[in-house]
Amino acid sequence: MWAVRILVVTAALLASGSAWAQFSGGARTGADGQTSGDVRGSESFRQGRVRVSGNVAATFYQDVAGFQATVGAGYLVLDGLDLGLDLGFDYSSITSAGFISPNVRYIINLHPEFQPYVGAFYRRWFSFDKDASGYDTAGARAGAYYTTDVGVSAGIGFVYERVFVSNCDSSCNRFYPEATVSYSF
Repeated sequence: MWAVRILVVTAALLASGSAWAQFSGGARTGADGQTSGDVRGSESFRQGRVRVSGNVAATFYQDVAGFQATVGAGYLVLDGLDLGLDLGFDYSSITSAGFISPNVRYIINLHPEFQPYVGAFYRRWFSFDKDASGYDTAGARAGAYYTTDVGVSAGIGFVYERVFVSNCDSSCNRFYPEATVSYSF
């Protein structure tokens, strides 16, 4: 049920972000096909571009702090709409695990250098501990990118993640900050 809620909220954010981007302007394409204004951010997140990225996060789960590192790639199927796949590793004093994570992210082109984003993801975790089994999570993220004119973007944001295990109580919700560096070509 949490996965459905996360997807509904993300869809609503994507729809509102798309409407806001159309309303607020940003770079505009004229009848001659030329784009007016500074297009630094809009070029990085144009349809057909490929993204490669690295991400670090400070994670907190059941009162234990940890560290997460992720590498990923994505493809912009529409302007601002990135479908991706990430591989990551999470380490804390109580466990270590890796994951594979399909994800979707929508980057809203509101400003030439700063673009807010929202997204959702699913993760399949693989525990490296001898007696532990894998588990699933799903979540949402939001933040902002700072983009350069050479395709490099740096982002900061926050993540909400729900852990799906049978013996779970309210401590199965995780909130943590993330930092991302990506390159699109």
